[in-house]
Amino acid sequence: MRGYGWGEPGVIMHGSTPKIVKTLIFINIGVFLLQLASGGGLDKVFGLCSHKYLQQVSNASPIFLIWQFFTYMFLHGGVWHLAINMFILWMFGKELEVMWGEKNFLRYYLACGVG
Repeated sequence: MRGYGWGEPGVIMHGSTPKIVKTLIFINIGVFLLQLASGGGLDKVFGLCSHKYLQQVSNASPIFLIWQFFTYMFLHGGVWHLAINMFILWMFGKELEVMWGEKNFLRYYLACGVG
């Protein structure tokens, strides 16, 4: 199907990873590396913008910002947290992306994260 190495629906033939899943994995790993490079906080990377402005907080918090609904999805608490999340994204996401298409899969991913 569409050159992703799929034969029958749900059967992986060549194991290639679709575009959106691959991009999301790279983004998550990149953000995690930025977290590590900045000593766990993103203060040094983003200047005045601390990771507390990116992570999910209560809307009653004095530092609640609307983009936190999206940015917290890309922050991870450690190597195992990142590894397990990316493994699950790769394992289930590649099949869903092929079945639903890139746009529908990305909408689903973001809706689940915001939800």
